[in-house]
Amino acid sequence: MTKTESVAESLYALQNGDVEKAVSLFENCSGQEGSLYESDTVAIVRTILEDDYTPDSRLKEQTLNPMRIVAAAIELWGIEEASQYAEVSGNWNYRYNASTSLILLHAAGLEKHRLDELTSM
Repeated sequence: MTKTESVAESLYALQNGDVEKAVSLFENCSGQEGSLYESDTVAIVRTILEDDYTPDSRLKEQTLNPMRIVAAAIELWGIEEASQYAEVSGNWNYRYNASTSLILLHAAGLEKHRLDELTSM
């Protein structure tokens, strides 16, 4: 499977709530099969998808949910690759532009995961 196909399949898996499959596709493509960090990656991606943080309280869930999926994909495939699987253009009248909002959603989920890990110790 090509990287493009893996990215597409992982996005589809994330849309359907199959985080384990999305992470597995990433690890297979990147040569990290059986990584010691697989369960941690699953937990991080799940936190990004489920976190209630919003960069602007005016954003509706129908906008935030797809953005969270892309933010979770950023955790897997990297921010540099994001333009290959998500287009953020058009009119945007919120506190931050769409690209910055995606980065904030990713960072908030990652930090929430780290804080949860620290408090569970």
